[in-house]
Amino acid sequence: MYSRSVEEVEVWLERFGRDRRAEREAWEALSAEERERACRLERERDRVLFIRTRGLLRHVLAGHLEVGPREVAIDAGPGGKPRVGGAGGVGWPHFNVSHSGSVALIAVTGRHEVGVDVELVGADIPWREVARACFSPAEITSIERLPPARRRLAFFDCWVRKEAYLKGLGTGVNRPTDDFEVPSGEAGGIVHDASPPPGQRGSTWYVHRLEVGPGYAAALAVDGRLRVTFRRP
Repeated sequence: MYSRSVEEVEVWLERFGRDRRAEREAWEALSAEERERACRLERERDRVLFIRTRGLLRHVLAGHLEVGPREVAIDAGPGGKPRVGGAGGVGWPHFNVSHSGSVALIAVTGRHEVGVDVELVGADIPWREVARACFSPAEITSIERLPPARRRLAFFDCWVRKEAYLKGLGTGVNRPTDDFEVPSGEAGGIVHDASPPPGQRGSTWYVHRLEVGPGYAAALAVDGRLRVTFRRP
């Protein structure tokens, strides 16, 4: 049974270095399906990051559920969003995962939906074109008002907030990304969405900027005003 406060969202942050022993331990925690997914990844770096992240996820959830890491059942809920198997009853933890580069983020809550996203800030991404195609007019204006040297990072900050919100909803990029607005600035704030999914009408989603280190942008989205607590494995 989930034993932590339902008004708290835990954010587990890990920056992975190459560690063969840790990779073996993470591999041992994975399900057969997760091992098959790992083996399908062509690049070794992607494969190792997936294995370490899923291993960490299983250890985090196991601690809440008081079972072994391999005993944690993970399946797909509505829209394909990962969840603890049998989720829906009061007390089951909700979670979301993201990884990029060498960084993994895991968010865990009690009764609240949650989404998290981290991205390695790329210098070769045509961010202006992406922003015009994917951001709302107000979000684009907010970026353009900044000094030129700050605009690229502001784009990524906005992008991860929108991704975290969509992941929290469980819709992914299957819905348009320019018909809702996420707040800008370091403080974060409330998401403005005039057309949320039916199950989320009446909910108030908050996004938080997460500081995970130089070269990365990260954000958390949760359907409620919860205390955010960082934890380390």
